[in-house]
Amino acid sequence: MKTTESEAPRSYVGVDISKDGLDVALAGEGPRHYSNTVGGIAEMIKALKALPEAPQVICEPSGGYERELLEALWASGLMVSLVHAGRIRAFARAQGLLAKTDQIDATVLREFGELMRPDPWVPPSASRQRLAALVQRREQLLRAYPNNPV
Repeated sequence: MKTTESEAPRSYVGVDISKDGLDVALAGEGPRHYSNTVGGIAEMIKALKALPEAPQVICEPSGGYERELLEALWASGLMVSLVHAGRIRAFARAQGLLAKTDQIDATVLREFGELMRPDPWVPPSASRQRLAALVQRREQLLRAYPNNPV
């Protein structure tokens, strides 16, 4: 996403997502940590909405742990970008960052947003989400019962 002169200033926020937590990196501020729960996500959204510039959250897929966060950010009107993990890792390596911690990852995500300005995420339709869930369940059953005919 390329910024035009008419767009409002934007701050980029890197969020590293894990099963239990959200590590957040904002430019010029120390690290923040929120629990990856409904309450923690709500607390983070409240803090992001208080920022002087409209935030764009940059995160990467994390095995499904990102779903609630993405939906909550979308519902609250905040812009979020979901970037392929391989792109983020290559970006970090290009900067010579080989260490990998949650806070480093959050900072790399923020820096990626600032430099690359990725397009915002648009959630899939309800029917597409339902289809994806059915396909995922079918694959689980096929792995659990490999000798059963389809």
